Amino acid sequence: MMTGMLPANATPADPATVPAAAPQTQPDAVVQDSGPSFPAPATSPFADVSTTQQFYAEMAWLSKAGVSTGWSEANGSKTYRALQAVNRDAMAAFMYRLSGSPGFVPPAESPFADVSTSQQFYKEMAWLASKGISTGWTEADGFTKTYRALQPVNRDAMAAFLYRLAGSPDYTPPAVSPFADVATSQQFYKEMAWLASTGISTGWTEANGSKTYRALQAVNRDAMAAFMYRFHLNTSPLTIANNNLMDGIAGVRYLEQLTGAGGFGSLVWNATGLPQGVTLSTTGVLSGSPAATGDYPVTVTATDDSGMTLSRTLNLNVPEAAPEECAGKPCEILVPQENTVHVPGDNIVAINRDPESNQIVSVELTAVDVTVGQVLTLDPWANLESGAILNVDDVQMTADRTILVSVSTANLSAAYSEGTVHFTDEAAVTTSLGESEALSTPFAVKEPVQAPKKIQCEGGATADLKGLSVTPNMKPSLYADWKPFFGGLHQLQANVEGSITVNLGAAVSGEGVCTVAGPEVKVTVPSGAGAIVMVAQPSLTFEVNGKLDLSTSVTLKCGTSYQWRDGQESRAATCGTEHEPLGLSSDSGIEATLTGAIDTRVTWVEIVGITGQINASVSAAYHPTEDPMAELKGRVGFELGACLVCFFDGGPHVTIYSGTIYEKTIASWSTKPPAPGTPDAAVTPSVEPLKVLSTSLPSATVAKAYKIGLAAKGGTQPYTWTITKGALPAGLALNSGTGIVSGVPAAVATAEITVTATDKSGLVASAPLTLVVKPTPPRGDKVLVYADGDEGYGIANVAKTLRDSGAEVVEATALPADLSGYKSIWNPSRYGWTEADERRVASFVADGGAAYLTGERPCCEALNASVQNVLRHVLTDQNVVVGGMGDVQGPFTFNPAASNEITKAPNVLTSFDPDSPGAISGLAGVDARNVFARSETVAIGGVWAEGDMKAGRGRVVVLMDINYLADDARTPIVQNIQHFLSKTP
Repeated sequence: MMTGMLPANATPADPATVPAAAPQTQPDAVVQDSGPSFPAPATSPFADVSTTQQFYAEMAWLSKAGVSTGWSEANGSKTYRALQAVNRDAMAAFMYRLSGSPGFVPPAESPFADVSTSQQFYKEMAWLASKGISTGWTEADGFTKTYRALQPVNRDAMAAFLYRLAGSPDYTPPAVSPFADVATSQQFYKEMAWLASTGISTGWTEANGSKTYRALQAVNRDAMAAFMYRFHLNTSPLTIANNNLMDGIAGVRYLEQLTGAGGFGSLVWNATGLPQGVTLSTTGVLSGSPAATGDYPVTVTATDDSGMTLSRTLNLNVPEAAPEECAGKPCEILVPQENTVHVPGDNIVAINRDPESNQIVSVELTAVDVTVGQVLTLDPWANLESGAILNVDDVQMTADRTILVSVSTANLSAAYSEGTVHFTDEAAVTTSLGESEALSTPFAVKEPVQAPKKIQCEGGATADLKGLSVTPNMKPSLYADWKPFFGGLHQLQANVEGSITVNLGAAVSGEGVCTVAGPEVKVTVPSGAGAIVMVAQPSLTFEVNGKLDLSTSVTLKCGTSYQWRDGQESRAATCGTEHEPLGLSSDSGIEATLTGAIDTRVTWVEIVGITGQINASVSAAYHPTEDPMAELKGRVGFELGACLVCFFDGGPHVTIYSGTIYEKTIASWSTKPPAPGTPDAAVTPSVEPLKVLSTSLPSATVAKAYKIGLAAKGGTQPYTWTITKGALPAGLALNSGTGIVSGVPAAVATAEITVTATDKSGLVASAPLTLVVKPTPPRGDKVLVYADGDEGYGIANVAKTLRDSGAEVVEATALPADLSGYKSIWNPSRYGWTEADERRVASFVADGGAAYLTGERPCCEALNASVQNVLRHVLTDQNVVVGGMGDVQGPFTFNPAASNEITKAPNVLTSFDPDSPGAISGLAGVDARNVFARSETVAIGGVWAEGDMKAGRGRVVVLMDINYLADDARTPIVQNIQHFLSKTP
């Protein structure tokens, strides 16, 4: 969590109004034998707090974390006033910062009658109310709410605040109070007992040995520091996720990512004991090439923004080394089989390929003796950039006295009894979209690469290209060796590292998608038994809705590594970011996404290689009526593949890595970023005339949530919004401070209104608007079962079972254009969807529809990605991950506590046996009702009802096995799922 800063001139209530602190015995300190620790500074950050004072470390941590900055005194020193009581307004500020100073726009009307919107810490107190952390007091009239901001916080109320701040965890207080002076019937007994159970409060040990809490005593600032420090350690402890590290190979590129959780803000990493040649970045990336074999105990330490540290010792084993001549450079050491024949390029007359498969079917040779059963290794040639390995199936003499050899594809083990292959390109392959640039690599001819000058747009969008570009910088590496005494392929390691720079520099208007494709970049590395060819192809898509001029540059540095050693696999992936500030000008809100993609493939002797793809998206969002007002978000998908079969007969086919490895907010702004080319801040801009920009309002629908922000420009902000003519339809209201019209319309209506914006200096501007409320479109009762084809995955069976249960079923091979006639949709298929279909399914659920979605094992990651995208569009506060964990093992059971009795009668099944399903992860901490089916450790079925949805409507069921519903024995659970889906309001 990130924390806000208390302004240096912040002043709490007049000290004269604060009761003097009575001498008291402070609560016991918590001693931790292990876990995160905070090294308190040798010099106190506060002039009135000594380093030997009780709770010094906790008060210093509060300062380091930015939860408290204390007071700035007249002499310039900082003080904390440790024995002064904490007032309720300061308590609100402490808790807001302890929660990371979340984006929050305080309401224009205070939730408390005794708190004004201009009052110090108003935003923090309003936030406390919005989260239900503070309910205040209900006064004698029965409806007025007050907060009593300058009243000291008592210890019982403080317990309630912290309990609610923790999310009101499920907790049953003991029948016997842990404190002698707190009765079990006392107000906030549960919350005080919870504090004791977590160790956040240990109370006082009295002379008779009993424990007391002193519930009605005010909390002093030193004790509050201790409470918040322990609360943070309890609710968001710093942890290191890695339990082991991937093995290394001396002389071969190494990559591993350290990860942690909890703590305050971002983590900074350091390590001791690393092997020579391997370094650790501050973001936790272990990379380089180990210089020697050995077993290295590496102690890694993570430090968060508050100074909290945590260390763990992990072993980095380097059991083997690349041969000396292959360390860190392209090479191959090959021992030919007795029947292997090498064919120089000068002896090749022609190479013929099958037009459909592109496989080599015959070669025409001269001055070479070849017989059936031999294996040919061909040098690179005109249409054979990397050379090839081929089995000789037939030999014939041509009229030109050359020989025509019919061939089939072979692999390395057919031509070489043992060997080592190492490809590494330390010089990156680099090119850029949006400008002309020469290649910068010693392995390629440096010819200028002409990039497109125009960006092509569809859907009504137009774009003025101003440096909009994607720059790939890729470093692939491949290492493999096979030996007879290992029984074949011994080990393989594939890496793709690189970066993608996304430059947003465009003036765009309209709504649509713009694309630009870059030039193909090709590198050929000479090789003794052929050649190694690398090809990179960048492309770019820009999707926009609105009108804006924006500029920024984001570089995403990513890498992934895969190791296969004697049948055992290891994987690692990492991604970090650098960015320039966002420059943005827009008359209204904007959502713009730029997706840059790089595809790369490495081929050696035609059939051996790795494939890699980075898909990086950067989205710039501008919400004039929200906090944060602007955001820059990044997301990176990475796929790495290799051909193990190509090295040795019987080797496995694998997708080495596939999935999202980076998804987070890169930066956010609470005020609008300056427009591109904004003059220096010292230049005072002229005040534009005030103008209401909103010229129309989108229509609303009865019983469906509605929210739209009014926009204005000019004058002096902030603006105050009013309706000066007419009235909004019933159920809708205008927020005078933010200009947002929101609510749930109650009836069909057409409202003619005039909205007026008044700026800080009293300037006024108005605009007439019309708001139409349409009737709720009827949702039919039909059930849609759709997929590209059945293939035994249960589509026909599901349709029959639903018809037998009385449902009107429509079967389709594609998602129909109009979904309004359906109550629920079923997709028991193995195929992924287009982004357009993903959005339509998500909109269907958000509009109150219900969906059964099927996930699967790693065979079907495109499908899993589509299901995950739909869930993330519709679910509230659940970062659900679909697939990406490989096959999972049972036994599996239905969860009797799942939502809406989905696993109960008429279902008669309690356990089941899906065929190698995938997993649904990201459900940690989620209520058990969302887990529909699981083993002891893995969820494979999820169920979500209206309360889980962002829109408050719709239902979804996900089961991670496309084959499961194909059997008639599954009829009861099909009926239960449909019963659940049909209950959508």
